[in-house]
Amino acid sequence: MIKKFQDFLYPFLSGHSFENDDDLFLYIILSGTAVFTALVHAIMLVLFAAANIPVVAYINIVSVIIYIISFVLAQHRKYTSAGLLISLEILCYAATVIMLTGFYTRLIFYFFLVLVMQMTIPYAKYYIKGPVVGLSLILLLVQVYLEGRYVPPIDLGNFKSTFSYFNIGLTFFAMILELSIGNFIKTTIANYHELRVAALENQANTDPLTGLFNRRYADLMFDKIKKDTSDTPWCVAILDIDDFKKVNDTRGHSVGDEVLVELAAVLRQALRKTDMIFRWGGEEFLVLLENIEVDTVFRILEKIRTSLAASETLEKISLHVTVTIGAGIFDRSDVEHSIENCDKKLYIGKNNGKNQVVI
Repeated sequence: MIKKFQDFLYPFLSGHSFENDDDLFLYIILSGTAVFTALVHAIMLVLFAAANIPVVAYINIVSVIIYIISFVLAQHRKYTSAGLLISLEILCYAATVIMLTGFYTRLIFYFFLVLVMQMTIPYAKYYIKGPVVGLSLILLLVQVYLEGRYVPPIDLGNFKSTFSYFNIGLTFFAMILELSIGNFIKTTIANYHELRVAALENQANTDPLTGLFNRRYADLMFDKIKKDTSDTPWCVAILDIDDFKKVNDTRGHSVGDEVLVELAAVLRQALRKTDMIFRWGGEEFLVLLENIEVDTVFRILEKIRTSLAASETLEKISLHVTVTIGAGIFDRSDVEHSIENCDKKLYIGKNNGKNQVVI
């Protein structure tokens, strides 16, 4: 249930801009409160209409209208007005209906709801919320004083028990919601920010065409590997598509892009999950392989090369490409020299006819 709510909320958050987390929190909680209470009063409207008590039914119509206004105010970021209107509506509704129908309806609990709301929803400054708290306490004391001394003009008859149980259940449910939903929304907002930060970091470190890590992230990984004090052996390889310029010139850059995307997919499938693949240049890919010896690397890379050479990389457009690969030991103390060494071996392979692995 929580996961579904978060999945619903995250797209909403990404589609709106807010000044800060407090702004976002108030937008969600006050809008949600207005919708929830409007639905509650719509249910009450039906119940009182069914019980043939039109006066209270009409009062609930007014309440629904007030909550619609509160929702609109929240949507326009008028949080103080929205929160104040919700609080006053609850107080006035409870006091009015108690005076019309009696104290056994348990609407007196609604005053506690307002008090909890003032403590949990920071919709206004204390000098605004303070009078609301004072009014809640005064109405509570007045209702307690009048109980047993006042005869209401409307007798709910058989409906009184139903309405009483409804108010008790609603009050406890709303209180639990008020005390828990705030922390949940704040946690959801925090989680969303973490996901956004992770997504932005991933976007900054990823090549948009192939989905592979980019050269920027490669530099970060080199720095991280340099600090590794273990004896884990590393190897590095640079892979270059043969005659890629001819592909772009004769088939167009869109086909060239498809070749790069397809080759990235081939590399992902052929290499281990622990191996890191980077879009190094235009048609060049750099691969870092951890905890592996050079002879094993040669067999893996040779298998990739022969697989590409023996098949059409893109069957749907009948395009055949080959690759030349230079590889060697990755010296963590001298990253630049290790990569330059791979480059030299790559160009040796190019000069010797291409479509080969040089270790």
